[in-house]
Amino acid sequence: MFTFVLHGDRFDAAVADRLVGKWILRNEGLRQHFDITSKGISNYGFRLMLRKDWHSFANQFNAELAEMRENGELDAILANYR
Repeated sequence: MFTFVLHGDRFDAAVADRLVGKWILRNEGLRQHFDITSKGISNYGFRLMLRKDWHSFANQFNAELAEMRENGELDAILANYR
């Protein structure tokens, strides 16, 4: 997507999740070619959608995610993408 914006004639902008976009730009050596806005275009959080028969997994996932938030592990992981 960023390569098309940078080198193509059909696109003038790209929209991406902030952390994912920064990670891609950093890893592809493209950061110097783009400006990143501090303003978001929505306030919707991410949702994980599962079939009803995955209820047990969803409970385990939510419990693990809550623990990772509490002990700082989630912030440490996200810091790698900033």
